[in-house]
Amino acid sequence: MSSEETKVVATPEPGEQCDVKHLKRSYVDGSNDPVVTEGDSDPVKKEEDTKHQSFALVSTQNFDKDNNRTDTTLLINSKHILAALTRVVRYYPDQDEEFDKPSELTSPFNLLYHHRKELSEEAARVGGDGALHLNLLLSYLDKQKWAEAETLTARENPVITFDLLWFVFKPGDLLYRMVNGEPALYWLVSVCYDETPTTGDSWKYLELECLYQAHDGKKTGVVRESLKIYEHQEFAGDTPEKITSLSVFPLKYHKDREGIKERLVKRGQRYLELVQKQGQAYHYEGLCRRLKTPPGGSYFSSEEKFIGVWLPETATGRVVLDCSTFMEDNPFHRVNVSNWSISKESLDKTTDGFDDPTLLCLPYVYGYSLDMRCWCMFSVDKVKTADWKHKDFDSVVLPDGYRKIITSLVKSHKFASHTRDETALKGKGLIFVLHGPPGTGKTRTAEAIAETTSKPLLLFPTGELGGDLRSIQSELRRLVRYGTAWKAILLIDEADVFLESRQVDGHVSLERNALVAVFLRQLEYFQGIIFLTSNRAQMFDPAVKSRINVMLHYPSPDKETRKVLWAQRLGPILKLKSLPRCELDLNSATETLSEYEMNGREISNAVNSALTIAKADTLTLNMDHLRSVAKIWKDSQEKSVEVGPVVDAVQEIKRIPSISEVLRTLKIPLWVWKLFVSAFLAGALFQGSLKIFKARIRWRGRRAHR
Repeated sequence: MSSEETKVVATPEPGEQCDVKHLKRSYVDGSNDPVVTEGDSDPVKKEEDTKHQSFALVSTQNFDKDNNRTDTTLLINSKHILAALTRVVRYYPDQDEEFDKPSELTSPFNLLYHHRKELSEEAARVGGDGALHLNLLLSYLDKQKWAEAETLTARENPVITFDLLWFVFKPGDLLYRMVNGEPALYWLVSVCYDETPTTGDSWKYLELECLYQAHDGKKTGVVRESLKIYEHQEFAGDTPEKITSLSVFPLKYHKDREGIKERLVKRGQRYLELVQKQGQAYHYEGLCRRLKTPPGGSYFSSEEKFIGVWLPETATGRVVLDCSTFMEDNPFHRVNVSNWSISKESLDKTTDGFDDPTLLCLPYVYGYSLDMRCWCMFSVDKVKTADWKHKDFDSVVLPDGYRKIITSLVKSHKFASHTRDETALKGKGLIFVLHGPPGTGKTRTAEAIAETTSKPLLLFPTGELGGDLRSIQSELRRLVRYGTAWKAILLIDEADVFLESRQVDGHVSLERNALVAVFLRQLEYFQGIIFLTSNRAQMFDPAVKSRINVMLHYPSPDKETRKVLWAQRLGPILKLKSLPRCELDLNSATETLSEYEMNGREISNAVNSALTIAKADTLTLNMDHLRSVAKIWKDSQEKSVEVGPVVDAVQEIKRIPSISEVLRTLKIPLWVWKLFVSAFLAGALFQGSLKIFKARIRWRGRRAHR
C-alpha cells in the first residue's frame, strides 16, 4: 500500500450506534427561535446534527421561553427498534403502524409504555443486535419517572395516580362504565390531558375520546363521545386510587370481563332489534329515566336552550319505542351517527380481541310512556313484548249494537301509508264521541277496544292540555302526530271544552271560537282513530257534529246492568285463594246490591272499599261489608242533594263574563280600554319614580347636614 494512499473512514448507517444521544432545545440569550444544544455546550451545528442520526435513540428535552421544561421527544433511528414496533403495535390510531422510517414520539411515550411487555418479549426472541437495541430502549424507559405506573398496576388490586392515569388507557381497549345503573362498553380512540378554566383554580382532567353504537331514528352507526375523569372528583391529591373505582376504566381490569362481553352482545342484539321497529308498543316494568322539560309557553329566555333533565322514575305499563319521533321533539338530544370505518383486521388487532360492535350498543332506548305521558329512557333488558288482552272488549257492558259498531269500524280503519304527509290526511280519520253521565263506561270502552285490536292508547285528560290557546294548539298537534305515527287510538277525556257551541247566551265568545277552531283543524287532518268523551251532548257545536263519524249515548246503568257490573267485580274475588276470603252467594248479593243506583265507577269503588274493611276486620269479605259501604254511599247521595243550591251558585260564579264580553255589552271599543289601561299604568309608574327621586334628595340632604 502506498504511503500517500488516503484512509477511508466508513460513515455509520442511521441508527446503527447502540446508544442514546441527549439534547436540549431551549431559548438562549432572548432568541425568538429555540436552539438545540448538547447540555450546556454550544449550539449543535448542522453537520453534527447529521451525526446524531447514527444514534439508535435521540432524546431531546424541550423548554419554553421561561426555561420551564415542557416535554421530551424521542427520535427512534434504529431499524431494529422500528421493525420490532411494526410487529408488536397492532392498533394505535394516532401513530403510523408501519414504522418504515425514523419516528419521533413525545413524552410520556404512551405507545412505548403500552407495548413494554411485547417489546421485552421481542428482545428475547430476536437476539443479537436487535436485542441490544431493544434493551437500550427499555433501559431508557426505565429511567423515566412514569415507569412507576407499571409497579402500581401490577398489584393484586391495581391502583394509579392521576398523573399516571394515561398509562391505564390504551387506544383500542374496551372501556367499562355504568350508564343509568347498567354496564356499558366504549371503544377508546385517543387519550389526552386537559384542564377547564374557572374563576379560581383550573380543573384538570383526562379526556377519553371514545366510540359507541346508537340509532338516530334513521340509521344505526357509531357515535363519538368524550368521557372525562376529573382529578378533583376522583382523586385525593397524589394518593393512588383503585382503577376499578373510577367512573370509567378499561374492561381488562374487571373481574368478570368475559361475562360482561357475552351479556352485552346479547343486549346489543336486542337493542338493534328494538330500534328497527319504530312506533311499536311494548310492556315495561322497572326503573327508567323520565325527561323533564320546561312547560310549553315559557317566557324565560334562559329556558330556550334548556334541554331538560333525566329524572329516575318507576314505570309499569305500555310504552311506545320511537327514536325518530323523540329526536324530532327533542333536537338537542340528537346524536351524529357515522358509519363504522374501522376495518375488521384492525379490530382483530386490538388487545381485547374486540370484533363485534354489537356490544357497544347503548343500554337504553328512547320511548314514550303511555301512562306517564312523557318521553323516557327505557332499559333494553326490561322491555318485553306486549301481552294484549284480545277478549277485553267482551267484558265491557254496552247497549245493544254498540259493540259490533265499534269493533267493526276500528278493525276496518286503514291508516294512510304516507303518515307524515299532511295534505294526504284530510278527512281520513275515524272520530267517535261517547257522551253520557259519569261512570257509564265511556273511557273503559276506548281502553278495551285498544287492547282488543292491539293498538296503543294515547289517553289525555283535557286539563293536561294546557291553559292557553297556544299551548293547547301545540299539545293537540303533538297528540295527533303521535297517534298518526304510531297507529294508535287517541282518547281525550272530558272533551266538552272542545265540543260545546261557540255561542253563549246569543253572544259569540272569541276565546271559545278560537279554541274550537283549533280543535276542528286538528280533527280535519287526523287520519287515525280518536275517542272523545263528554257529559253534555246537547251543547255540541254544529261544526263539530258534522265531523263526527259515530256519536254514541251511554245511559245510566239500569238494574239489570248493575247486576252484571256487580257480578263482574265480585266474581273474580270469589275465586281468589289469597286473603281476604269471600263468603257470599253471588246471585243473592248482586240482586240485593243492584237496588242501589250506582254507576260503574261507584260499584268498583264500593267493592274496593269493602275489601279494605274486610282486611282490617275478619279477613273474610261478606255481605255485611258490602251492605255497609252501599249504605254510606246512599247517605252521601242524599246529603249531596241538600247542597245543590251551593253548587248552582258556584256554576253561576264560573259564568261571570270576561272583560271582552263586558266591553262589547257596553259598546266600548277595545282600543279605548287598552289606551285607558296604558295611561293608568304610565301614571302609576311616574308617581312611583317621583317618590323615589324625592326620597333620595331628602336622604342626601340629611347626609350633607351631618
